[in-house]
Amino acid sequence: MINKILLTLCAVLLASNAFAYSSTVLYDNSNPTWNTTSLTGYATNGTQMDGMTVTAHYFSGDQTATWGHSGAIGSATGTYFSLQETGDTFGGHWTLTTSALLLGLTIDAGDGNTVFDAIMDPSLSDGSARGWPFEIVSAITNNSNLEVQATYSGRVSVNNTFTDPIDLYRTLDLVFIGGFYGVAGADGALTFITDTDNLLISGDITPNNPVPEPSTMLLLGGGLVGLAFWRKRKNV
Repeated sequence: MINKILLTLCAVLLASNAFAYSSTVLYDNSNPTWNTTSLTGYATNGTQMDGMTVTAHYFSGDQTATWGHSGAIGSATGTYFSLQETGDTFGGHWTLTTSALLLGLTIDAGDGNTVFDAIMDPSLSDGSARGWPFEIVSAITNNSNLEVQATYSGRVSVNNTFTDPIDLYRTLDLVFIGGFYGVAGADGALTFITDTDNLLISGDITPNNPVPEPSTMLLLGGGLVGLAFWRKRKNV
């Protein structure tokens, strides 16, 4: 009987110390947009994203680190944070650690000749195959109800063709509702998945020319008509 009571107490304690977390994935399809000629293929790992910029947002200000790799591990490290990835990003784990209260994180994959592939099914852009949107695997944090808002932005076309729905994005922003920080004596740690693809040609990610809004086209058309009328009167 005593053993059963002890086991029950242990189970309650474990449950009370469990790390609860949730995430919301958003897609920002507004301008600016980007274009690349082609992608390399279906598999990208942490060692193939050198040059990618990672910016951590703290109350004291932002810290930006540049992605590089050593051996089979790709990473970016700042004063208070570290982000690393090992293996194929399709299902592979990214690990974020922080020693201070972290408000958010911005990953600009384009600086590393990389884009995020944020749609799992169906396969869309040429050379991208299936993607994997942001998904939390595990978390160690003193925030008992960690909520992460993940937003993909800067949509990317391949050879000037956008898919429907959009699958490729340049940037991933993570916002930690209530902040992300560690437990006593340990850094905060977040393990997550998000898929990436490499560009075929280094530096081949350029801004798209935005399509004018209908109101802009009407103003432009009206201006041209007015100019033609003015010239006609002048000639008369």
